[in-house]
Amino acid sequence: MNKDLLKISFLYLIRRKNNKWFRLILFVCSFLLTLILIISFNLSKLIDKCINNQIGFRTISVVNYNKTDRNQIMDELTGLDNVDDVFLSGRDEIYVTIDGTEKIVTLKRANIKTIPKVIYGRTINFENKNEIVCPINFYPSENEYDIKTINVDNDELINSKIQINYSNYDKKNLSNKNYIKTYEIVGLYQPSSTFDNLTTCYVNSNEVDEIANLFYGNDNQNDPNIMVFESFWLIVDSTSNIESVKNKIEDMGYSYNGINSSLDNNTIKIIKIIMVITLFIVINTIIVITFAYVKKRIIKSNDEISLKKYIGYKKNTIIKIYAFEMFLNNFLIYISSVLLSIIITIICIKTIPFLAYINMLIDNIEINIPVFIINFAIIVIIPIIMIWLIINKIYNKYC
Repeated sequence: MNKDLLKISFLYLIRRKNNKWFRLILFVCSFLLTLILIISFNLSKLIDKCINNQIGFRTISVVNYNKTDRNQIMDELTGLDNVDDVFLSGRDEIYVTIDGTEKIVTLKRANIKTIPKVIYGRTINFENKNEIVCPINFYPSENEYDIKTINVDNDELINSKIQINYSNYDKKNLSNKNYIKTYEIVGLYQPSSTFDNLTTCYVNSNEVDEIANLFYGNDNQNDPNIMVFESFWLIVDSTSNIESVKNKIEDMGYSYNGINSSLDNNTIKIIKIIMVITLFIVINTIIVITFAYVKKRIIKSNDEISLKKYIGYKKNTIIKIYAFEMFLNNFLIYISSVLLSIIITIICIKTIPFLAYINMLIDNIEINIPVFIINFAIIVIIPIIMIWLIINKIYNKYC
């Protein structure tokens, strides 16, 4: 396309003042389309990370109604292939507070198989009960979603100490008894790798059991007059091995009670259906409005097209003039709407705590290249194809 044709297209774009509503509607639709695509891609990422990274999705609950010897049951279950840990139900984590504050820290049990990969410092020495591994940007808070712009020096966290406070009800003295423990932070892990928040630290599993015994008690276990059927949780090494472990425990006489964590599939389906319908409406609105505008625009230009043909313009040259005018118009709309949607997304992540929390869990909300490609195709490419088809039809009519 030579410079003269570009000038003509540019002049057409400047002089057309009756397409303000078309530009505004197209801009809004392009903006909504970008946001919906960003949400769709990151929702899929959130679900995948939740299932693959969160330990609850590979933790199964079992009960044995034939045996009451806890040690025997624990030994049997621990000896199974693909099982990383076995413990009494509800003893996977304990909520405690930083001593002297209301800031909450979640202590999760860990052994050599279940401890997260440490990216700063070192992992726990499991012979030392006073060591702890915390997330990078460790941020004890009264609210686990309170994740704003946090400037934490991870180097300073290593080898620092935290004092935690917990209590239980003393039946003898009829009062709460307080306990204080000091832990040394020896390493930091990436919380998105385990789908944990910034208040969750991992400690020796024996530490969690010790604190849990204070909370839940252990009174009935050794009483021969009381029949106790306890529930046990098994951490499987991979979600792909859950079915095989389930079959083994059922063969051993245990009752399988299900997986600890699950997603509400109905809610997810509803969300996905709403997003698909919204996406369909936005895309169809763009196509219908663009087609109506292009058709009206070209039909109004019948005389211009006839004149151009009469003075020697070839069909392809005429198509290039109108196509490039549409390209300039829609490309500017595309760029401005995409930039606005990116800015809005970044502002929301930084100002809305829940979105900041999601951003941390999935290791940054992404704006994928397919978002730009799909939007560009719908906003820019499809209208140019429409122009080519409509001008071909009109031009042939005058041949």
